[in-house]
Amino acid sequence: MANIRSRQLIKGGSSHTITWRDPETGHKTRTFSDKDYGPGEALNKALELKAFLDANGNTYMLAAKAKVRKDSTAPTVSEVVVRHIDLLRKPQPGTIAKYRKMAASHIDGSDLGRTPVDKVNKARADSRGNAGIPQCPTRSR
Repeated sequence: MANIRSRQLIKGGSSHTITWRDPETGHKTRTFSDKDYGPGEALNKALELKAFLDANGNTYMLAAKAKVRKDSTAPTVSEVVVRHIDLLRKPQPGTIAKYRKMAASHIDGSDLGRTPVDKVNKARADSRGNAGIPQCPTRSR
């Protein structure tokens, strides 16, 4: 479970530090300051990260993927592929069934298939699965 520690800064404003133990990388922290995000916005960012971490087992990579999906209104890659298959004109016999089977086995269950199309880039389409997800810009303790 992630924790938030808030403190007032001497020069005005406040900072909010989230601390959590990532099962993959160990102890992590991330600080949001009013001077970087504006008054009140830093606390909102900290609370949002805490909520995503708590919902995803304190794993930053899963939390980042969940945030990308939440923030997008675009359809997923899997939905676009299905729509494309449905719109094929004059396919050969069996082509539609073959394409649907290929999409189901290679795209539907993958991270790429669940990614909104507006968030896909060359790195994300890489077969390693975690490519394209922003790394947590904090230090391990």
